[in-house]
Amino acid sequence: VYFRFGQFSTSKIWAHGFGRRGIVAAAGYVGTDSLGGTGCGNSGLSAEATGSLQVQAGDMISFGNGGPGIRSLSSSSIICLAGGLVHARGNSAAGVIADEASSVQVNAGSSANSNGASGFVALGGSICKAPSCTANGNASYGGYSDGKSRVEVGGSDCTGNGLGGVYAGGGSNNYCTGTLGTLSPAANTVGNSNSMNVQ
Repeated sequence: VYFRFGQFSTSKIWAHGFGRRGIVAAAGYVGTDSLGGTGCGNSGLSAEATGSLQVQAGDMISFGNGGPGIRSLSSSSIICLAGGLVHARGNSAAGVIADEASSVQVNAGSSANSNGASGFVALGGSICKAPSCTANGNASYGGYSDGKSRVEVGGSDCTGNGLGGVYAGGGSNNYCTGTLGTLSPAANTVGNSNSMNVQ
């Protein structure tokens, strides 16, 4: 389902089993009460080319996709407003990712579990805000940032991941508290090319 330019508002949008991407907002705005992308060949839910996806009341669900679950790229944004939660599980790549100067903001109680890369990710000058969330059982890290980016996982559970709890690299600066597992670099120290995990 490809939304390009303009503004689209509706109550529910769901894409299941598409051969490529599920739902894409490109250079436009999509606002809905609930949103889902499951079993698609690439990403489940995407915003790109300055696009915006917003869930206003219900949940944003992305399970079992062949790429990342939820992805914001090319100066785009994905936002959960009051009451909405994000759940990204069992995707082949990252659970939730912001890349190319983009942003993702999810509410407390959201989750990115059992994905093929990391849970919550920020790359290329992006920010991913996931306060009091769960990122467990991912192949890589619970939270991951690189390229002067920031992951905020204050009060979150980032344990039981394949490589560790939270990673900052390439000049990134994360904010992380809670039950985190191993941090790289260690809390409040500089490492991985001038990066920090701040507590």
